[in-house]
Amino acid sequence: MNVNKLSADPISMVLGIVSIVVLFLGCCCGLLVIPALAMSIVGLVMANNSLKEYITHPEDFNPKSKNNVSIGKTLCIVGVALNSVYILVISIYFIIYGTLISDGFKENFKNINYINKEIQYETDKDSMNYEMNQSDTIVTDTIITIE
Repeated sequence: MNVNKLSADPISMVLGIVSIVVLFLGCCCGLLVIPALAMSIVGLVMANNSLKEYITHPEDFNPKSKNNVSIGKTLCIVGVALNSVYILVISIYFIIYGTLISDGFKENFKNINYINKEIQYETDKDSMNYEMNQSDTIVTDTIITIE
């Protein structure tokens, strides 16, 4: 009688379901995508190992357990695919958005640089007027000669 369950019978299915649920519930900020992808990969590896174990000794395990592991493997594959696509979309979004932001910063930096040059010109102009006012006076020292 086949009463043994495969080692990844409940866990591969649970990891697949949790990774898909986390993807859809945490999709607004994208912070939970990496852990969801990791859960999917771990569940997929465990399911593959259990299925290899079933192929080598099918008489030792319950066929229902093999069916559960196959469903878990499918869920993990879907989780890996969806999480990978989401990571790709987020990466492309930040690349495009980052480029637009950097162009905006460059434009603002040019304006700031122009304003700084204007201020420097005004400061230089004021200092030239000050120097010109100082050059109007002549200071002489008295020289005393001793014989």
